[in-house]
Amino acid sequence: MGFIEAIKSFYGRYVDFQTRSTRSEYWWIVLYQIIVGIILAIPVMGSVVSVAMSGGLENDPMAMYGAFFSLSGLPIILFALVNFIPGIALAVRRIHDFDRTGWLYLIVIFGGMIPIIGMLVSLGWLIVNFFKGTTGPNRFGDDPLDPISDTFN
Repeated sequence: MGFIEAIKSFYGRYVDFQTRSTRSEYWWIVLYQIIVGIILAIPVMGSVVSVAMSGGLENDPMAMYGAFFSLSGLPIILFALVNFIPGIALAVRRIHDFDRTGWLYLIVIFGGMIPIIGMLVSLGWLIVNFFKGTTGPNRFGDDPLDPISDTFN
């Protein structure tokens, strides 16, 4: 699966919590979100630097928060909201590729809220996504890497 195809699949299957997704689909979306996040962060960083350079921080320590959460931060917030449900769906489909229940993603979500455990859970999630899913069909569908299963459906 290529970059554009992965993005189309990501948004096209935004509420698909039933099937499987490949490593390539997952990692292309990670790359896409990093690229868009950096592009959207440029105006925010510009407003933060502007506040810092104007000396506003000495007079008002909260000025940095105002700069971050100004209108320049709105595109980042909207991008995060638009990608929230599709991101969870992709993570669940990725877990399904290992023939495990998608409810395991709750460990990643809630584990991330605990300081040390969150770091370990995030590292574990990163490592797991480097591994190939189960070969052949499993209880969540056909192997997305098997072109023969798509031919006869």
